[in-house]
Amino acid sequence: MDANPTAIAYANELSAEFPEISFKTEDIFSEKFKNREFDVVLATLFLHHFKEAQLVSFLGNTLKQTKIGIVVNDLHRHKLAYYLFMLLSVFIKNNMIIEDGLTSVLRGFKRNELMHISNKLKVKPQISWKWAFRFQWILKY
Repeated sequence: MDANPTAIAYANELSAEFPEISFKTEDIFSEKFKNREFDVVLATLFLHHFKEAQLVSFLGNTLKQTKIGIVVNDLHRHKLAYYLFMLLSVFIKNNMIIEDGLTSVLRGFKRNELMHISNKLKVKPQISWKWAFRFQWILKY
């Protein structure tokens, strides 16, 4: 699911050979979304766009909707990640991608922030660092 129909169209295009995969345009803060049920929710590289209150609300509601839990893959905010992305930007021609990438790194998470949010949700998380300045953050009741 994504709130952006362009992202959904692109995902459909890339997965045309996999009819068992489907995508929906939907706002994760909508009532329709809040009434869905899931086995597992994968939240990949988008939670850093939300303020803490929105994040706690989304994750708290979504945890109640899942049978197993939520697996988050998101950015680790780190100076080295920022400067490496800046260096790699030399090869990127699209300024929007560069600006969004640098902003996203600045909005990424520190481990203690993930722990803080987990405590607010009253869950014991599993947090592990992954290559390319990412955190894997698993939440379940």
